[in-house]
Amino acid sequence: MSIQQENRPAGDDVTHVANAPVSYGAFEVTVGIDPDVPSSDGVLDAIAGAGYEGVDLGPVGYFGKGEELARALGQRGLKLAGGYLEVDVTSDEGVDRGRADLEVLMDCFDAVSGGVPHHLRPRPTIALVGPGVAPGDRAGQEAKLWSNAERALALLTGAARRRRYEPCLHNELGTLITRDTDVAQALEISDISLCLDTGHFFAGGGDPLAALERWRERIYQVHIKDARREPYQRIIAEGRPVSDIWSDGVFCRLGEGDAGAGDLVEALVRHNYTGWLVVEQDVLPKGPAAYAAAAGDQQLNRAFLKERGV
Repeated sequence: MSIQQENRPAGDDVTHVANAPVSYGAFEVTVGIDPDVPSSDGVLDAIAGAGYEGVDLGPVGYFGKGEELARALGQRGLKLAGGYLEVDVTSDEGVDRGRADLEVLMDCFDAVSGGVPHHLRPRPTIALVGPGVAPGDRAGQEAKLWSNAERALALLTGAARRRRYEPCLHNELGTLITRDTDVAQALEISDISLCLDTGHFFAGGGDPLAALERWRERIYQVHIKDARREPYQRIIAEGRPVSDIWSDGVFCRLGEGDAGAGDLVEALVRHNYTGWLVVEQDVLPKGPAAYAAAAGDQQLNRAFLKERGV
């Protein structure tokens, strides 16, 4: 992977494994809304206790900001792997809001990035969103969406790099970047790096292993998740919202789905990938027992990777 060439200190020849709050059911649709969502301290304790080295930011402010964020991570020996940013590409105003939101995200990054080698500095992972951007809903607006996307990627890439952060495009079901053709087009109109989300890529009909090989010179972060394609196809066939993927078992423990998680890990090892490998098992638990089970799954996911040398 291209990240290996980017100011990597001598002797740093291992993959760095992180987890994300969404794996515990803590993300934008639950934090501050669902009374059963785990506390930020509880999530950080679970991540550190399971043996992860880093963590994704989750909703801005969930782990705190500034010194509070630095203290919360530092007390547990955790580094920050990245942060998720949605940018609405259906309007110029949406793009401008995304540009402003990126600055807020990078302010959080600054609090924990001092002295961190460049290849392990947190990555802004950018999803291009908005009503009507998903495949099948773009009729009559394809050109406008991609024009806005090109402008957004140029603005965000320039802004991030000026502050020494490498932005990564995040493929995700229900966004503009869903299919392999979407990824290819986005990488053609921009020099942004890619955060390959293997589970979303697979559930959407792609081959994540082929994607690793095809775009490995552009991949600067990997979100590894396993997925079952059939539940996603059923959601689409029934005309249900894409958001149901979080509650209907599309994403599962590593090795228990159809996305070839073991083969993906083997490929990362073969290519000497030493950037952040972020375990994400997108879930929307219902009730305290389900949240507890989600935390247990992350211990099994870490064991799955250790068994394969990561």
